[in-house]
Amino acid sequence: MDFSFKYDGTEFADLPMQVLSKGQQTTCLLPDGLAVTQVCELYPQYDAMSWVLYFENTADTDSKVLSEIYDCDRVFDLFGGVTAKPQGYAPDPDSLRVYHAQGSNWARDEFAMYAEYLSSGDRRHYAARGGRSSHGTMPYFDLCEKEQGVLLAVGWTGQWNASFCREEDTLRVRSGIEGLSFYLKPHERIRTSSVLLMTYDNGRVQGHNKFRQLMREHFSLIGSAGRPEQGPLCISSWGAIPSEVMVRRLKKIKEHAFGAEYYWVDAGWYGHSTQDCPNEFVGDWHRHTGSWSINSTYHPDGFTEVAQAIRDAGMKFLLWFEPERVIAGTDAPCAHPEWYLHCGGDTLLLDLGNEDAWQDTYNWIAQQIERLQIGCYRQDFNMDPLEYWRAADEENRCGIHEIKHIMGLYRLWDALLARFPALLIDNCASGGRRLDFEMMRRSLPLWRSDYQCVFDNDPETAQVHTMGLSSWLPYHGTGIGVMMGDTYRARSCYSSAMTSGFWSYALPEFDDTQPLDWVKAIFAEYKRARPYFSRDYYPLTENAVDDGTWCAWQFHDPESNSGIVMAFRRPHSPMTTAELPL
Repeated sequence: MDFSFKYDGTEFADLPMQVLSKGQQTTCLLPDGLAVTQVCELYPQYDAMSWVLYFENTADTDSKVLSEIYDCDRVFDLFGGVTAKPQGYAPDPDSLRVYHAQGSNWARDEFAMYAEYLSSGDRRHYAARGGRSSHGTMPYFDLCEKEQGVLLAVGWTGQWNASFCREEDTLRVRSGIEGLSFYLKPHERIRTSSVLLMTYDNGRVQGHNKFRQLMREHFSLIGSAGRPEQGPLCISSWGAIPSEVMVRRLKKIKEHAFGAEYYWVDAGWYGHSTQDCPNEFVGDWHRHTGSWSINSTYHPDGFTEVAQAIRDAGMKFLLWFEPERVIAGTDAPCAHPEWYLHCGGDTLLLDLGNEDAWQDTYNWIAQQIERLQIGCYRQDFNMDPLEYWRAADEENRCGIHEIKHIMGLYRLWDALLARFPALLIDNCASGGRRLDFEMMRRSLPLWRSDYQCVFDNDPETAQVHTMGLSSWLPYHGTGIGVMMGDTYRARSCYSSAMTSGFWSYALPEFDDTQPLDWVKAIFAEYKRARPYFSRDYYPLTENAVDDGTWCAWQFHDPESNSGIVMAFRRPHSPMTTAELPL
């Protein structure tokens, strides 16, 4: 089997069971009524497969305790047969390595790839940090020897872990949810993490391009029926900017025909603040997270005029929400304290495993999408939930709150996507801290890193992020920032989705003396280049984090045999030219 766990301390494979198979679904039924179902999907064109496990207690009494659950537990023969060097010598550069990517952490080297050798007897262990799937480490791995390899992706938006253990000529790969040890109540059914495995035999770059193609075809909203063919180009506004100002700016946007597709209204639009909140660094807007009524001080008509002005400008409405994290004392937790988990302090976590909480959240979000004709629902999540889940678990039920929460999150997004067939979901969690493939099949990250939040963020960091994340994901976006007229900065941020913050805040006001022709030209150039950023990706330089080098990449569309090359000479590079074979 491709998975393992212990049941009442005994290895699952050693237990008596009835095995029932139908198509790509296999159910193992134990005598006491525990049913374990593995649902597989095969992608033969990509030499890939995925699966997910469901555990159900079909009995009328509690099950025994399940522990040490590995949703993936598989042994691979090593590929190239590289002879290991004796101890004390540097490893052969073709010997087995595990490539792993840095997660999102507000740093320049977010998403950058690192490699560790695996000699006989070596074991490497990786895990998410704090309960968000790409905080600390990305849940994607490349196990490579010579030109052959296996790509592993873990599909879980919580606290996953993965380990790789080499024994002579075999490699054992394990992944799952960290710290699970629980019994199931009568007729309780849960799922655990999903697994995506893909093999390649023609080198890492081609292997990763095959993975990008797989993600684009089978794990992406973009291009699916009823939804856009490309990631969106947005113009953003801070949510506490008054409606009358937004409407005035939208009329200017329409007048100048910039070609943007979505008007992005970010946080700060809700609650009861009467303070001036000209940007996210000023005012008390953050204290109102959890009072989800539209702020009548800034938006007296509840966004009605803004929504109409967006439609008049030929754009779609993108609106920020954050239902999972609230502040104590705000409207939602005061009305229903039983829906929230506590762990000290004044930040509370919505329990998406609570049916009443889930239903109310779904109804409220769906009502706003319908009323305002929202084209992109942006969900943020600015907290680490792991300690909240673990503190709430009952004895012998470790991990259940996490599982129920993540199941509720998937169910919420699936329900919204089913109800609104043209809807996009923007997946944000303090930037890109929830980028596992289960989230990618339901959303795309338009704001891949909160590093872009500060006004003077350096464009070279955007280059590093593009090179790192593009090895795995065909769709992701970032922001140009607030500075107009800087072509190097703008091009550094080109990706398969992009937003501008030129008129996000109270200042600067929209002014016809600004370089508006430059804005229009940059947007037009970006839209010409955009289709390539989701196609095959070839790094032409190393993904260096320093400013004394060059950074270059190539995107190529094999169907049209055309592409784009972008090369940046960074500010402290002593090299005035670079020769980059395509």
